[in-house]
Amino acid sequence: MVLTKEAASLQHEEDTAKTMNSVQAISAIQKQSMVGFDGPLLLATVYRAIYGVAASYVIAWLAPDRPMAHALVGGVLGLAAGILGAILTWNKGPAFGPHWYPIALIVLAMPQAWVGGQLRVMQLRVRVDG
Repeated sequence: MVLTKEAASLQHEEDTAKTMNSVQAISAIQKQSMVGFDGPLLLATVYRAIYGVAASYVIAWLAPDRPMAHALVGGVLGLAAGILGAILTWNKGPAFGPHWYPIALIVLAMPQAWVGGQLRVMQLRVRVDG
């Protein structure tokens, strides 16, 4: 079958349109499948909490005195950073994730600082008592 130049051009345009429609459909399906999928953010929240406890412990360990107070100051800095991050990214689009994520970071800042400081205080008590 021999196609004329015009028929070949028309066929190429149809093929391109079909390809673009397919790509758009696949992209829409991928975006739809990611809506409400909070698994990666939940994992990020957990590892950030672990790092927050570890950082607070290190701050308390480095403190010359009053380790809990130093750890809580670190928690206040983390709290301030979380609040600033939430303000700057609130309603900026889906690229910044759901609203629960920055709220969780804010809510967890002080408890993880307290846990890190408490671990160091307990360690110091064992040394004094032992």
